[in-house]
Formats: sequence, C-alpha cells, structure tokens
Amino acid sequence: MPGRDYFGYSMLQMGCLGIKYADIDICPAYNIYLKPISKIHDKGALKFLNLNSDLIRSDHRRIEPLEAMLNFIQWINQEANGKTPVLITDNSSFDPVFIKYYLEMLGSLNIGNDKWARDLFSRKVFDLVGVTAGMYGSMRARGGVFRKVEHTHNAVEDATGNAYWFITLLKQGFQIE
Repeated sequence: MPGRDYFGYSMLQMGCLGIKYADIDICPAYNIYLKPISKIHDKGALKFLNLNSDLIRSDHRRIEPLEAMLNFIQWINQEANGKTPVLITDNSSFDPVFIKYYLEMLGSLNIGNDKWARDLFSRKVFDLVGVTAGMYGSMRARGGVFRKVEHTHNAVEDATGNAYWFITLLKQGFQIE
C-alpha cells in the first residue's frame, strides 16, 4: 500500500453498479458520500467537482468511512447473491487500491467471512482499458466510446459509463470464467 494514509487523501464518494452477468442487466446503484479521513485535499480536484473543504465538512449526507465500507460490502454480497463478485474499473491501478486501503485502514477486511474484500487484488478485478485493448488487439483501442454517460468524476455517473462499456464488451463476446 503506498504510504500509511494513501498520501493523506480521502475518498469522498463511492459509486458502484451491479451487472447481472447472465441477463446483461444493470442493477440499482450503490452511492455513498464519505466523511473525509484527512484535511488534505487536491485543490484542482475540488475545483473540478465544484467543492471546497468547507462544503465537504458541512455536507450532512456524508457518513463515517467505516459505516460506508461495511454498507458497501453488504451491498456487494446482496447483489452477488452467492456468486463471486467482480470489480470492473477503468483504472485498476487506482480504484481498487483506494477501496482496499479504506477496507484495511478501517479494519473492515476482518469483519465476518468476507472473502471478496480480502481478495480484492485477485483475479476478480478487470480493467476495462486492458480488456478492450486485448479484444481489439491494440493498446490504442478506445473503449471509452462505449460509455453512454459522460465521464464526470461523479462516482455513480462514472460507474454507469463503465457498466455500459462493459456490457458492450460482453455483447461483443467477452466472457468471465
């Protein structure tokens, strides 16, 4: 894990969508706003999202990170319905690292028997950019054109775009074993 506090930054929003693989159908979204774990903010990121540290601190929608992560694990297990969940991301070197960091930092990995949370870096993470490049035989393949939702850095909107991108790959023959 890079640095004890992941360079001091906080995850402020987490968004995720379930995809029923057999039906190629999108499930309702998981969306949560987290209280920051640090006072350090990337000013450029805040400006891009029309936020500032005062707005973040006063936002009553934000919940404690431990509660958010426990709710996330519960949501994943509910959506997976006994099947092995898979994390689909357009940046496998960032999104799962941040999630795993929060799970480790908060001790959420040791709650219950949640194998998915402990195995987050195993074969259960697919990078859309890499999968698209592999399917099309070129690192220049741009799968982002399959998004039906603009990439805004809003967690749910980005997850929705990734879901449509992934569904397009499924329809074109990509299979998860």
